[in-house]
Amino acid sequence: MKDKSFKRRLLCLLRHKAGANFGIDRKRQKIRASQKGINIIMTYVISDIHGDYERYMKMLDLIKLDEDRDVLFVLGNVIDYGEDSFKILLDMSSRPNVYPIIGEHEYMALPLLSKLVGDISEKAIAKFDAETMQNFMKWGKSGGQETVRAFRELDKDDREWVIEYLEEFMPYEEIEVGGKDYVLVHAGLDNFSKSRDLDDYDAEELICEAPDWSKIYFEDKTLVVGHTPTVEINPSSKGKIWNLNGTIAINCGSSFGLPLGCLRLDDMKEFYVE
Repeated sequence: MKDKSFKRRLLCLLRHKAGANFGIDRKRQKIRASQKGINIIMTYVISDIHGDYERYMKMLDLIKLDEDRDVLFVLGNVIDYGEDSFKILLDMSSRPNVYPIIGEHEYMALPLLSKLVGDISEKAIAKFDAETMQNFMKWGKSGGQETVRAFRELDKDDREWVIEYLEEFMPYEEIEVGGKDYVLVHAGLDNFSKSRDLDDYDAEELICEAPDWSKIYFEDKTLVVGHTPTVEINPSSKGKIWNLNGTIAINCGSSFGLPLGCLRLDDMKEFYVE
């Protein structure tokens, strides 16, 4: 879980798109580094919470997440659709044992929200160029309308905090649990090659395209993804975690009225909140 060169490239790309100066939260990096010395008991993965704070908190209660002994990896798409994206982000940021991975919704939101940190008046927004306005409209149709509304209601310090925290989201994580290796990404590994290092993937290759479920990506690692609701992968797995050929899909479709799912990698126990 170290700060990888890919993250620096991702931040440079987002910085270029947003026209803003982003910085890495060194305090949180220090907290993460100190956590490496703890005796981790359980490791959980969850994805695609989409602003549903109530079910997110119910899930934390269900798995009995212990800040001192457990870790939770959130595989992107925390925001949009639901009303409480920022309440979830606030809770996540307060927990040193929660590790966020960027999804396409955060990737889309970050450069656009950065334009709303300062003057958020209608007059200022009217001065946005045509491309920016088109991007806001596209994001709004993809569930971002509620997120923009809530962001504009925050004070300036809180808006800056949101940007700083979203910047910390990693493009992927590689972890070991119980002697088994896992690669955690939001969507998949587009343009995959076994000879290709994970640091060499562009952001869009990790956050946009679902895996090829007929393919075995790694002989010695398990790929864990969110993004695509499992009902779209296999209708018989509606609302359930699904796996095939060394890839596990954990987005159960909660933003479409299906359960929010969470997987404990230590023993593959599944948890669901309706």
